[in-house]
Order: sequence, then C-alpha cells, then structure tokens
Amino acid sequence: MLTFYHATISTLIPIALVGMYWPEYARVPLLKKKGLRLAAAGLVFITLLGMMFMGTWENGKMIPFHPHPLLLIGGTAVIAMLAQLAYRYRNSRIRMDRFSVLPPLVFGIVGFMLQSINLILPNLLAEISTYGIITIAIQLVLFASALLFATHQVYQRDVTKRHITALVSGSLSFFILFAVIQECNPGMNPDPTQGMLLVGVVSLVLLALWRRTVLKNETG
Repeated sequence: MLTFYHATISTLIPIALVGMYWPEYARVPLLKKKGLRLAAAGLVFITLLGMMFMGTWENGKMIPFHPHPLLLIGGTAVIAMLAQLAYRYRNSRIRMDRFSVLPPLVFGIVGFMLQSINLILPNLLAEISTYGIITIAIQLVLFASALLFATHQVYQRDVTKRHITALVSGSLSFFILFAVIQECNPGMNPDPTQGMLLVGVVSLVLLALWRRTVLKNETG
C-alpha cells in the first residue's frame, strides 16, 4: 500500500505537477553535485528525525517506528539502484501504439480508482483477517494493472497534456475527498486530526488553478 502511494503521490505526481507547470525546466537539472549531497543529507536527517519522534498513535500515546536495520540498508540500496537506473536511461522513451488512447475522463477515473483501491482494500482485508499472502497477491495484481495502464495508455503516442492532467487530478481528487470525509467523520481517523476540511478545499483550488494553467499553456 505505502509503496504504491509513495511511488505515485510522493514521487511521480509531484514531478508531473512541477514539470507540466514549468515545462521550460522539465529537463534542466536544478541541483549540482553539491546540492544533491545536501539534499541526500537532508533526507537522511528527516528519516532519522521521523524514526525518533513519529510513529503510530495508540491509546493517546505516540509509539515511534523503529524499522529493522536490514530494512533500512535494503531500502537505501534499492533507492540508490533506482536512482542510478533513472539517470542511466534518462533519455530513453517508450511509445506504444498497439491500442487506441482512451478519453481523458477515463484517465481521471483510473487515477481515482487506483488510489482508492490501494488505500481502502488492504485495510478491509486486514479487518477480516485475510492471510498475508493473499493480501500481497491482490496488491501485486493492482501494481501490475497500474503498470499495464501506464505502458499501454500513458505512453501512447497520442496522449496529450489533457490526459495526464486528468490522471493527476483523478489521483489527487481521491485524497481531497478523503480529507473532507475525515473532517466530517472524526471516527474514521484514530489520530486527533483537525483542519482537514481546509486542507481539502485549498488543495482543490490549487489543483484547479494548476490544471487551468497547464491546459492554457497547451492551447496557447
């Protein structure tokens, strides 16, 4: 669940938001080697800070999350490998034309459904005490479906900015709606969260402005 969430909401979608809003900087490195080192050091610092002071809220007390050292080492190695692969194949492009491109509305619906299924389904399976291997298998099917959609639709030759903005908007719309629901139904969230309605409204306005600007630049 968290893998898909952070791969899309924390990584791919912010890159798409910035790259489409400022297309002139999409292929311009914003950091040099010194900047990359400082960013890496900041990431390590934030990670350690989170391990010390952030965790799960249980019985009115915050329980810090301390992952196993092997998980930290393995996660760091995987991130380094993915970064190296991304840099090595930064100029590579995949273009598919076997299937016709779907309408932008379908892109938006797919983004919304993928995020909702990824967040809700694992929790439902945990509540009914589903075997872990079954939960993992279902999530792997979700990941495979997302990759197939990306391969055969997102990388279509005829895909436009309108398609990508619909996909991004649909993905973020789920969390905007979820923020409003959290505020209106506090029982859904065990953590004492307030102000989610304001977060949802501001996010919706900013998303609408971003979409308008991106599509205006495309037509202009």
